[in-house]
Amino acid sequence: MARPKRLSGFAVPIAFCAVLLCFDPASASGWAADTLSNDDASDLLRQIAPNGSVDTIRSALDAALNSVSPVNDERASRAMAAAEMVAAMVGNPSRYLPAPCKAWAVLHSKDANRNLVESAVRAVDRVVKNSETQELMQEGGAKNLQIAVTVLDCTP
Repeated sequence: MARPKRLSGFAVPIAFCAVLLCFDPASASGWAADTLSNDDASDLLRQIAPNGSVDTIRSALDAALNSVSPVNDERASRAMAAAEMVAAMVGNPSRYLPAPCKAWAVLHSKDANRNLVESAVRAVDRVVKNSETQELMQEGGAKNLQIAVTVLDCTP
Protein backbone atom coordinates (compact mmCIF):
# COMPACT_ATOMS: atom_id res chain seq x y z
CA MET A 1 0.00 0.00 0.00
CA ALA A 2 1.22 3.50 -0.79
CA ARG A 3 2.73 5.57 2.00
CA PRO A 4 0.43 8.41 3.16
CA LYS A 5 1.06 11.85 1.67
CA ARG A 6 3.08 14.14 3.90
CA LEU A 7 1.24 17.31 4.87
CA SER A 8 2.41 18.82 8.17
CA GLY A 9 4.37 18.14 11.33
CA PHE A 10 1.89 15.98 13.22
CA ALA A 11 -0.23 12.88 12.89
CA VAL A 12 -3.88 13.66 12.21
CA PRO A 13 -6.41 11.03 13.23
CA ILE A 14 -9.53 10.75 11.17
CA ALA A 15 -12.06 8.61 12.95
CA PHE A 16 -14.40 6.76 10.69
CA CYS A 17 -17.46 4.98 11.91
CA ALA A 18 -16.83 1.57 10.44
CA VAL A 19 -19.79 -0.14 11.96
CA LEU A 20 -20.77 -3.76 12.28
CA LEU A 21 -24.42 -3.95 13.21
CA CYS A 22 -26.89 -6.58 14.16
CA PHE A 23 -30.12 -5.21 12.74
CA ASP A 24 -33.32 -6.27 11.08
CA PRO A 25 -32.65 -6.59 7.32
CA ALA A 26 -36.16 -5.35 6.60
CA SER A 27 -35.19 -1.96 8.00
CA ALA A 28 -32.06 -1.68 5.88
CA SER A 29 -33.54 -0.16 2.72
CA GLY A 30 -31.50 2.93 1.82
CA TRP A 31 -29.74 3.52 5.10
CA ALA A 32 -26.82 1.71 6.66
CA ALA A 33 -24.75 2.63 9.65
CA ASP A 34 -21.33 2.40 8.06
CA THR A 35 -19.69 5.24 6.18
CA LEU A 36 -20.15 3.97 2.63
CA SER A 37 -23.28 1.80 2.40
CA ASN A 38 -26.20 4.19 2.59
CA ASP A 39 -27.88 6.05 -0.29
CA ASP A 40 -26.56 9.50 0.63
CA ALA A 41 -22.96 8.28 0.80
CA SER A 42 -23.34 6.33 -2.43
CA ASP A 43 -24.81 9.37 -4.19
CA LEU A 44 -21.82 11.46 -3.13
CA LEU A 45 -19.34 8.84 -4.30
CA ARG A 46 -21.08 8.69 -7.70
CA GLN A 47 -20.77 12.49 -7.97
CA ILE A 48 -17.04 12.27 -7.32
CA ALA A 49 -15.86 9.26 -9.32
CA PRO A 50 -14.98 9.04 -12.09
CA ASN A 51 -15.22 12.68 -13.28
CA GLY A 52 -16.04 14.81 -10.24
CA SER A 53 -13.91 17.40 -8.50
CA VAL A 54 -12.45 17.94 -5.06
CA ASP A 55 -14.99 20.76 -4.68
CA THR A 56 -17.69 18.11 -4.21
CA ILE A 57 -15.74 16.73 -1.25
CA ARG A 58 -15.19 20.20 0.21
CA SER A 59 -18.89 21.02 -0.13
CA ALA A 60 -19.94 17.84 1.69
CA LEU A 61 -17.49 18.51 4.52
CA ASP A 62 -18.51 22.17 4.78
CA ALA A 63 -22.20 21.25 4.86
CA ALA A 64 -21.62 19.15 7.98
CA LEU A 65 -19.39 21.76 9.58
CA ASN A 66 -21.75 24.68 8.94
CA SER A 67 -25.09 23.06 9.72
CA VAL A 68 -27.23 23.42 12.80
CA SER A 69 -26.89 20.86 15.58
CA PRO A 70 -27.39 18.01 15.37
CA VAL A 71 -26.08 17.44 11.84
CA ASN A 72 -28.88 15.85 9.83
CA ASP A 73 -28.38 12.31 8.56
CA GLU A 74 -27.98 13.24 4.89
CA ARG A 75 -25.23 15.77 5.61
CA ALA A 76 -23.56 13.45 8.11
CA SER A 77 -23.56 10.52 5.69
CA ARG A 78 -22.18 12.63 2.86
CA ALA A 79 -19.48 14.11 5.12
CA MET A 80 -18.36 10.68 6.27
CA ALA A 81 -18.11 9.45 2.68
CA ALA A 82 -16.19 12.63 1.77
CA ALA A 83 -13.80 12.01 4.67
CA GLU A 84 -13.28 8.46 3.40
CA MET A 85 -12.28 9.97 0.04
CA VAL A 86 -9.82 12.33 1.76
CA ALA A 87 -8.25 9.38 3.55
CA ALA A 88 -7.94 7.59 0.20
CA MET A 89 -6.38 10.68 -1.35
CA VAL A 90 -3.60 10.62 1.25
CA GLY A 91 -2.95 6.92 0.75
CA ASN A 92 -5.27 5.26 3.29
CA PRO A 93 -8.30 4.02 1.35
CA SER A 94 -10.96 1.98 3.09
CA ARG A 95 -11.06 -1.57 1.83
CA TYR A 96 -14.78 -0.97 1.25
CA LEU A 97 -14.26 2.07 -0.98
CA PRO A 98 -15.31 1.20 -4.55
CA ALA A 99 -12.46 0.73 -7.05
CA PRO A 100 -13.42 3.77 -9.20
CA CYS A 101 -13.23 5.96 -6.08
CA LYS A 102 -9.80 4.56 -5.18
CA ALA A 103 -8.58 5.28 -8.70
CA TRP A 104 -10.00 8.82 -8.56
CA ALA A 105 -8.31 9.38 -5.18
CA VAL A 106 -4.92 8.37 -6.56
CA LEU A 107 -5.33 10.75 -9.50
CA HIS A 108 -6.31 13.61 -7.18
CA SER A 109 -3.90 12.91 -4.31
CA LYS A 110 -2.05 16.17 -4.92
CA ASP A 111 -5.26 18.04 -4.03
CA ALA A 112 -5.31 16.64 -0.49
CA ASN A 113 -3.85 19.72 1.15
CA ARG A 114 -3.71 20.48 4.86
CA ASN A 115 -7.01 22.45 4.80
CA LEU A 116 -8.89 19.57 3.19
CA VAL A 117 -7.50 17.04 5.68
CA GLU A 118 -8.30 19.30 8.64
CA SER A 119 -11.84 19.87 7.33
CA ALA A 120 -12.29 16.11 7.11
CA VAL A 121 -11.06 15.66 10.68
CA ARG A 122 -13.39 18.38 12.00
CA ALA A 123 -16.39 17.10 10.02
CA VAL A 124 -15.93 13.53 11.24
CA ASP A 125 -15.53 14.76 14.81
CA ARG A 126 -18.76 16.73 14.54
CA VAL A 127 -20.69 13.81 13.02
CA VAL A 128 -19.42 11.38 15.65
CA LYS A 129 -20.30 13.75 18.50
CA ASN A 130 -23.53 15.40 17.35
CA SER A 131 -25.53 14.03 14.45
CA GLU A 132 -28.77 12.30 13.61
CA THR A 133 -26.63 9.47 12.24
CA GLN A 134 -25.27 8.66 15.69
CA GLU A 135 -28.82 8.82 17.07
CA LEU A 136 -30.11 6.48 14.33
CA MET A 137 -27.38 3.96 15.08
CA GLN A 138 -28.25 3.97 18.76
CA GLU A 139 -32.01 3.74 18.09
CA GLY A 140 -31.42 0.96 15.55
CA GLY A 141 -29.89 -1.21 18.23
CA ALA A 142 -26.27 -1.02 17.17
CA LYS A 143 -24.62 -3.81 19.10
CA ASN A 144 -21.14 -3.71 17.67
CA LEU A 145 -20.16 -0.13 16.93
CA GLN A 146 -16.53 -0.14 15.91
CA ILE A 147 -14.69 3.10 15.44
CA ALA A 148 -11.79 2.56 13.06
CA VAL A 149 -9.12 5.21 13.13
CA THR A 150 -7.01 6.00 10.12
CA VAL A 151 -3.89 7.88 11.09
CA LEU A 152 -2.48 10.10 8.39
CA ASP A 153 1.27 10.45 8.76
CA CYS A 154 1.54 14.19 8.29
CA THR A 155 5.15 15.21 8.57
CA PRO A 156 6.78 18.02 6.56
